[in-house]
Amino acid sequence: MESFKLKTFNPKKPSENVAFYCLMKGANAGKPTYKSRDYCYEFICEPDRAVFYYSVVKLMWEVGIYRLYTTGWSFKTISIKYLTCVLESTLVAHQYISDYLGNFYFLQGKPLVDKEKILLHKMFIRLIELEKVT
Repeated sequence: MESFKLKTFNPKKPSENVAFYCLMKGANAGKPTYKSRDYCYEFICEPDRAVFYYSVVKLMWEVGIYRLYTTGWSFKTISIKYLTCVLESTLVAHQYISDYLGNFYFLQGKPLVDKEKILLHKMFIRLIELEKVT
């Protein structure tokens, strides 16, 4: 299994070996960035895997997967728990796509609707393209 760690960013105590940051609030929740922001998570991983992880996180944000897991009324927020779970499920999907869909059923407690299936299909196509490049 791939290994990475997500931590809440603390400007007073930044972590070492941060590959990039993921925004946690607003319309861009889950979007990766190389600059730290006030409300973001630190994505810590091995330096040789940083580009791969950044690409996966960005693709998932582009197809709108994170919007399914945001909460809140005024500011949409994605929790570190859901972000980690969705990322781990996606990485497992490289090996076991059928198990991946089962993980989404479990998270939501209901079958996927057509819109979610379309988003997952787009994401898998982009991930396959990414694998050809790397």
